[in-house]
Amino acid sequence: MTTHKDISIQKRLHNRVLLVSLLLVFVFLLIAYKNVRHETEELFDAQLARSARLILSLAQAEIRSGAHTIQQFQQFLESNRLQAKEHEHEQEGDEAGRYGHYYETKLAFVVANNGKVFLHSFNSPEQLLKVDAPGYSTQNLDGYDWRLFRLDNQDGSLFCVTAERIDVRNDLIYKISSDLIMLFVSLLIVLALVIWFAIGSGLAPLHLLAEQIQRRNVDNLREVDIKNVPTEVRAIVKSLNQLFRRLSEALTRERHITSDAAHELRTPLAAVKLHAELALSAADAEEKDRSLQFVLESVNRSSHLVNQLLRLARLEPQAIAQQHRPVNLAQLVKELAHEHSEQAQAKQIALQTDITGDGCAISGDEDALRLLLRNLLDNAISYTQPGGRVRVSLHLHRSQACLVVQDNGPGIPPESRERIFERFYRVENHEKPGCGIGMAIVARVVELHHASIELSDPPDGSGLVVTVCFPVLLDLD
Repeated sequence: MTTHKDISIQKRLHNRVLLVSLLLVFVFLLIAYKNVRHETEELFDAQLARSARLILSLAQAEIRSGAHTIQQFQQFLESNRLQAKEHEHEQEGDEAGRYGHYYETKLAFVVANNGKVFLHSFNSPEQLLKVDAPGYSTQNLDGYDWRLFRLDNQDGSLFCVTAERIDVRNDLIYKISSDLIMLFVSLLIVLALVIWFAIGSGLAPLHLLAEQIQRRNVDNLREVDIKNVPTEVRAIVKSLNQLFRRLSEALTRERHITSDAAHELRTPLAAVKLHAELALSAADAEEKDRSLQFVLESVNRSSHLVNQLLRLARLEPQAIAQQHRPVNLAQLVKELAHEHSEQAQAKQIALQTDITGDGCAISGDEDALRLLLRNLLDNAISYTQPGGRVRVSLHLHRSQACLVVQDNGPGIPPESRERIFERFYRVENHEKPGCGIGMAIVARVVELHHASIELSDPPDGSGLVVTVCFPVLLDLD
């Protein structure tokens, strides 16, 4: 048996936003590291060049002035350099102090005059004199990588080489990058908490909506209030409300049909029981046969009632709307008229058809339309006396397909025509047995197809004219 983990929108949003933030932070760190490294190298290269110009200029001035000998200048440099004890003290703090800085030991220079050492720092590698090309270069000297810059004077007799160990730059880049990483990690932690809180508060209306729905019982199918519902889920709530509405309508129809069926079946079932008891206690065969005949009629009536109730129950608006297709109404009328021809002949009734507009169709459900036509023809034939006439016509009128079923039976009084579409309503002066649901089914099909229905008197004589007009004609050609 497989188990499904609960899917949390809040966790999924938080994890994805945090993952995206982490990727962005990593990209920004990488860009920041490259920028820091580039700018640091640019800055240190600029300092090398500036130092070289300054030292070379001082050396030239010293040579031309002759105020002091070069040996004396070199002695001054040696006496003012960072001593070993001071070097150790500054290395502990690794910061600038009163004696200088530990990084001084990683900086060097040499000034050469005609290829010979003219002036140099106390820690300058001997290989500095071998730098033969002006400009920047990177070399390994005494086991360390150095960044070098050589500057020559105008006549080329004097040149200066300034040098800086690469690890000086790496130390600075490392410290700046470490600070940036700590800053971004702290920012990421704070961002994760803020994202969690923001998403949680943003999804609070969904939790309230879920609680509102969970508190409902099975009988509460009222629509959910969408005033405080977020726009992103409003479509879901509207669909949920439509579902509640359809469920409410279905339950209402079910209750009505159940109640009506219980009420209407009570009489025929009681008659079945009564006549079955009479048949059991009949004194002769004739009386027994008569009671059994009544039982059979009651069973037929109950069966007809149940079938009609089931047909009415199947006429669900959403299902019918989804099944709408182009239907050739003319062909459908011909088929139903042919099916009822034997029933009409049995009563010696003339069943006539007058159909125009064979090339047009309406948009609808064919099964529901068959049910409508079957009920109209059944009623017309059933309530017309033997030797009468039933006429079915179909014609086009103002972009509508109008179906007309006319008979010369007893008709329906004008005062009863408004109630004829109610379930189980039957006209009092009609002797034909029935259950009173046929016209309710007709009205339901008319409603589902957005059609119109009208009951009227025939132009001559007695009877009834039923006119049903369907909109939205479709050309089949």
